[in-house]
Amino acid sequence: MNTLLRPLLTLGFISAVSVSGAAQVNWLGSQNNDFESLANWSALPANDLTSNISLFGSAVTANQPQLSASRSINGLLFSSASGGWILGSASPSHILTLGGSGISTAGQTSGSDTVSMSPALPSRRFMRLRVSNP
Repeated sequence: MNTLLRPLLTLGFISAVSVSGAAQVNWLGSQNNDFESLANWSALPANDLTSNISLFGSAVTANQPQLSASRSINGLLFSSASGGWILGSASPSHILTLGGSGISTAGQTSGSDTVSMSPALPSRRFMRLRVSNP
């Protein structure tokens, strides 16, 4: 029996990474959980490493975002006060490539967020995680 393993990253509080220079687009989750659907966003994030930061703020929506294809974005910003976001992928072959803004939980004061997919960072980039106990 083959078992498919997928990377899982649970985010507590992450050191803020620069989020300036890129426009933030808000996840609304109005239609379904498809990350690539315009109906779920205030504006669809550009599929590049510089233009947009995907913002998951306010209250967590019933439709949690899920990649249905590989995607490139400048960064992820989880800013709801209590966290609870789960960003997933329909397939392990769908990779989310992050640009210079990386991942941030700026504005989040408790809880955690989960990224369950294959993340990729451009060369010479790294993730700096800060873990805190409640």
